[in-house]
Amino acid sequence: MTDGLLYDDDCGPFETENPASASPFFFTSDHTSRTIPRRLGSLGLSEADLGKNIACDIGIYEVTTRIAKALDATYVYQPYSRLVINCNHKPGTNSRSPR
Repeated sequence: MTDGLLYDDDCGPFETENPASASPFFFTSDHTSRTIPRRLGSLGLSEADLGKNIACDIGIYEVTTRIAKALDATYVYQPYSRLVINCNHKPGTNSRSPR
């Protein structure tokens, strides 16, 4: 167990595929899955709700992975649900706040 949000066996805050790429292209995406750190449980949501777009961008990981592989590009992605963190916004703001 850790003093922070993540347990040692939770996935990291970001993942990288093909980091040694020499391609001029670089891909990034956030909330690529519905993963929620174990410490937060299910956030009170049902499995059905977690399978909806409210939890993640459905398909973004698969699409971006295929494109990055085709271009031999590096891909950095944030694997946690948008319900946990929304990397598109400054800390302390919400989805209705300007960026």
